[in-house]
Amino acid sequence: MPRMSTELYRRRCVFVTNALRPHTKACGIPRCFSDKLDHGDIDVICFPKPADPLIRDFPWVKKVDGPFLFCEDTEGPFQCDLTETASLECFDFSLQWHSYSDVGNIVGRIVRSMGLTFCENGVEMRLEEKKQRFATLMLSCQWDHVMAFIGFDAVRFRHGFDTDVQMFEWVCDNTNNFFQPRTYVRPTEHNSALRRKLTVRPVHARFIQYVRQRYAIAEDDDEPLPPKLDQAAICQHALDHFDCRNEYERLCQKERRLWEWRKFMSAERIQKWIDDPRCEGRALGDLMNAARLQFPFCNDAEDETTMDLDELKHFIVEKWQEQLT
Repeated sequence: MPRMSTELYRRRCVFVTNALRPHTKACGIPRCFSDKLDHGDIDVICFPKPADPLIRDFPWVKKVDGPFLFCEDTEGPFQCDLTETASLECFDFSLQWHSYSDVGNIVGRIVRSMGLTFCENGVEMRLEEKKQRFATLMLSCQWDHVMAFIGFDAVRFRHGFDTDVQMFEWVCDNTNNFFQPRTYVRPTEHNSALRRKLTVRPVHARFIQYVRQRYAIAEDDDEPLPPKLDQAAICQHALDHFDCRNEYERLCQKERRLWEWRKFMSAERIQKWIDDPRCEGRALGDLMNAARLQFPFCNDAEDETTMDLDELKHFIVEKWQEQLT
């Protein structure tokens, strides 16, 4: 698609959002740097995404391919990329996350070093037990609240950035010392996914160069890296900051029940109880699904029922006899 001048881009943004807004609960365009001279595609954040048949009825939409709209007006062809947020509540967070080309990915790397996940719908914590990840807890989808916790100036961000350097300065001025420049730019700390991303994300690549210059870090820098952040302590602080401790305990209890359920409800155990070569494939799956419906403790963390292996075995054997008849 041909690139658009800033004036044309702004006109098309107004046109597209005015056309889509009546068919969504929320619709907006992520912000970009004021000094940007030309633009490629138009990114649109919405909730919910309008149905494809409705979109295809727009005369200016020539083709729909998933979230990609191939459009044309009197000034030529252009493309819109629709991103549907997970809920109306996290719409603003997603809109800010997608702003300024790569702010979500740049801040995301810092948040990841804290032991949390900074996704387009909010900041999350992955729950682990004995090094096994088993669930994800959404801590907050309130952008300003999250920025305050990480140590970024939310007011300055809302004011906006004219240039990428202004945004880079905002990141480096982190007040909680979660941003570790030497670790951030060290190539050995970049995984393969990030290395690939840097080849197609010029703002992120320029940020790394800016950090090198600001902190006088050479390309072949081999100075010792600072100690890693205390992720366990940060996660505990996050639970209190976002008032999520009760939800955390509830989710942990639910996931422990599911782990217990999976431990007891193994295919090998059921086949041993049944002792019938026909108990495999779909027949075995039907038995396991029936047990899940019968015993609420495997799905409801609030249920006080305890695991009774004898009761489970009795149910499985009876159910198998029913299936045979």
